[in-house]
Amino acid sequence: MLITDRPIYKRIARHVRDFNEAQDTKAHQITKSRYAALRTIAELYINETRRVVALPGWADSDQLPTIRTNRTELSKLIKCSGRSVYNHIQLLIRAGILVKDLHGRQNDFELQLHPWFVFGDNFQAPTIQNLQKFVATTKPLPLHGWQNLPPISSYETQESSIISTNSGVETVDLVDKSDFRANDPQLPRCDSDNTGNTGKEVSNTPPQGKFPETSNDTGKTGGAPASPRTLGDRAAERLGIPRHDKEGRTGATTGGVRPAEAPTSPPDELKTKKMELTQALWEYIQPQMWPDEYFSPQHTSRILNLLWRDVFGHFNHVDTIPAAVDAYQRTLQQLNLAIAYARKNHWTGFLPPVLYFSREQYRKEVKNNQRGSFFWAAKWLEEADSRRQRRIQNDHLTRAIHSILAKKAPRGLKGGGVMTQTQLYTYWRNRLRRFNSSELLDRFDTQVLTHFKPS
Repeated sequence: MLITDRPIYKRIARHVRDFNEAQDTKAHQITKSRYAALRTIAELYINETRRVVALPGWADSDQLPTIRTNRTELSKLIKCSGRSVYNHIQLLIRAGILVKDLHGRQNDFELQLHPWFVFGDNFQAPTIQNLQKFVATTKPLPLHGWQNLPPISSYETQESSIISTNSGVETVDLVDKSDFRANDPQLPRCDSDNTGNTGKEVSNTPPQGKFPETSNDTGKTGGAPASPRTLGDRAAERLGIPRHDKEGRTGATTGGVRPAEAPTSPPDELKTKKMELTQALWEYIQPQMWPDEYFSPQHTSRILNLLWRDVFGHFNHVDTIPAAVDAYQRTLQQLNLAIAYARKNHWTGFLPPVLYFSREQYRKEVKNNQRGSFFWAAKWLEEADSRRQRRIQNDHLTRAIHSILAKKAPRGLKGGGVMTQTQLYTYWRNRLRRFNSSELLDRFDTQVLTHFKPS
């Protein structure tokens, strides 16, 4: 393949001119300095593309070339500061011209130029948008996400599969779109707002199985004596606060009796419910992650099969409908975290669903030292959310202890100027209880006991 410079730079200049005309403010335009940075990156990318194209196995590869660099190298070539390099690259990413993938250890990252500039009409040109008016709802395409190659199906499953030689679309007998029932209006859903907060609907159905009754009167039940007082009871007693709640008090239970296990659901009913959950998941996430894409019935069936096989693979170990609904909720929470993160960072596109939900594609990305798509991102976002919650809890705990020790109420609290230590303890304990964390309350009570020693 012969790659010449002149057509590439012509396409870049034409696209930059059209892009600048679509912007309302100069802050969103590709200025001379940004254009110089773009030409420098394009020159590096063209040289790397020539080297990769000359390799023997490139014709059978499904990945486009990338260049690995960092701010220091680019700042020397462009003759500007590292911060300016970062700002230039971020605008070019928002404009859909570049894609960046971080590598972390040495502050290196991989850059990929949109393949339309290099390979011409073999790829679709980048979309020109007004960055001031456009509010992106999805992430920029990751590396190797621009190529329109048909995904290779190499799943080794026990289900019988039928591969059509005419259309190239894989269908599986286990899940068929025509077999799905209408969406259940009572099906629990987990919605996400623009701030990234996710909410989980709590089921009002009583727990299955009979649990033994508990009582604080050991004489009537004849069970074991009640457990000792908790840290909260002792801290309240030391501060002179009467305890009227039953928090932390465990009554005696009938000795050695286990709650009855929930009965398993009928196989046909359980399978139908799993199919409804798979259909509901796709109907919920498709308008949010791929709003402008058209999916034919054949491709929709293929996506449903992929969701059933790779995303809901743990359904094989679920034998009750409530457990299946819980697995559905957990998966939906992971996707809502990814969508909220994409909105916050103004992403412009996700991988196609047949790649985004594919475990085979995920293994391939991890093997190539990439982050991975759905499965890795969900775990990463959950860990980030967990760290954020712990940071907020620690901050509230520090403020509570400082407020009690200094006998100073929080700013703006009505009547806080005359609150005693006892009232401050009650106020902060009720406030920390909102986190629904018994560990946080125990830490609070332990620190209160440490500072308020008995006289």
